[in-house]
Amino acid sequence: MAKDYAKKNRDKRSSSSNDQSSGKLWLVALVLIGCFVLGLVYLKQQNERLELASQQTAEVPPAQKTHAVKSPPAATAPPAKTTPRFDFYNMLPKVAVPAPSDNGQQPTTLPAPINNQPAPAPAVVPPVTAPVNAAPARGYIIQVGLFKDYAAADELKAEVTLQGFEAHINTLTKNGVTSYRVWLGPFTTRTDAQQTQQNLEANQLKGVLIKE
Repeated sequence: MAKDYAKKNRDKRSSSSNDQSSGKLWLVALVLIGCFVLGLVYLKQQNERLELASQQTAEVPPAQKTHAVKSPPAATAPPAKTTPRFDFYNMLPKVAVPAPSDNGQQPTTLPAPINNQPAPAPAVVPPVTAPVNAAPARGYIIQVGLFKDYAAADELKAEVTLQGFEAHINTLTKNGVTSYRVWLGPFTTRTDAQQTQQNLEANQLKGVLIKE
């Protein structure tokens, strides 16, 4: 009986070891099959990607090559011919070269003659003399101004004339002193003289009515 028990134990051990080895073989086989399937799937995906990429490249037209048009070179003007300038031709007339004398000596330049005559005297302008006008006739006059200087009297006469009045200048001598009177008239009536006097005042001028 002991022998039978031992034999059974050996059979159980051998069967269990066989089961374990067969299980490992199945596991390895499943792993290999799975790897093979995954490899097939991966290859299939790669083929699909390659086919898709080839289709896209076939649809895109090839890029046209652009040839750069070479522009013709710009025509360059020939350099202008520069004529040589000889400035010494222009300088020669400006340089006075004394001619040598017969004996080979340079001539001596004589100084300019000295004018000993006195300079002419400036022209003497005669002083302006006041014209002597006749005294006004009998009647009425309007005295506009009385001056000791004839130039001042003449200036007032010009101003009155510009206002449209006929003015006169005559000389008055009193105690050896000469004066110049600017007056308007004569007027036959006092009314005419007064009317002219009012016209003077309207033009910012003053006059004194005098009966001669």
